[in-house]
Amino acid sequence: MSAEEFSNWQAFLRRHPQGFEWENWVQASLMQMIDSTKSRPRNSKLPKLERYLWKAPAPLMVAREKEAARRRRDAKGKPSE
Repeated sequence: MSAEEFSNWQAFLRRHPQGFEWENWVQASLMQMIDSTKSRPRNSKLPKLERYLWKAPAPLMVAREKEAARRRRDAKGKPSE
């Protein structure tokens, strides 16, 4: 990104300070509208807006703990040799 483009983005964000939460909601609403145009089985409901909102991924330590727990659970289920 050039310095000119960066300064233009900074000027835009100062003039229109909507923030991440608002942009996240707008993008999720658009995705929900697009998804509503797809064909679905009869009497199925459109997913709620929360399905489309961006959520931060779990911290790495949580992912490692889940993986370790899965390995322990799988090891318990295997017959001993």
